[in-house]
Amino acid sequence: AASDSYPWVFLSTYKEELSIGDEFYLIAVTSTGKKATYKSANSKVASVSKKGKIKAKKTIYKGRESDY
Repeated sequence: AASDSYPWVFLSTYKEELSIGDEFYLIAVTSTGKKATYKSANSKVASVSKKGKIKAKKTIYKGRESDY
């Protein structure tokens, strides 16, 4: 039965490389029908809107941040 299954999330992409200033929309579909909540793990590197618009702020090279 559907109630016995685990909830899941499908993303439009699981990896995206952006240059500083680039924007990208991430689309998420959930098995429960609830709206996804978007959040940046590092707001210095990327901002994320409530609707999934990601904007690159910094570049990371091998774990180190850069402004270029």
